[in-house]
Amino acid sequence: MTEQGDAPERWYEAGDPDDFQVFFDDLGRELELFRRVHPGHVFKPNHQRFWELVAKKKGNMEPETRTWARILLGMPGNPTVYVKQSAKVSREITLNEDETRQLIGWPPPP
Repeated sequence: MTEQGDAPERWYEAGDPDDFQVFFDDLGRELELFRRVHPGHVFKPNHQRFWELVAKKKGNMEPETRTWARILLGMPGNPTVYVKQSAKVSREITLNEDETRQLIGWPPPP
């Protein structure tokens, strides 16, 4: 995310493969400081973990429910992810810093 002024307003559609990949690309850039602390570890997008965390916090998910994600900037290297769904399931959820890091493949194996 190069323009921080736009970051809080950018929602990525998780059901759109291209937009979802842009979300992970932007999240990886925001977590660059965190990634530098663990040189040699290969971080990669973990789409499955995203859906597991959403299901865990929301309960059962319906396949037709549209889902969006937003990156909330915090301290450098500590963004969190906000998730919302269509009006049918209107409550928003927040993934904490550790859960957000899991989306790029954290924690690394021991």
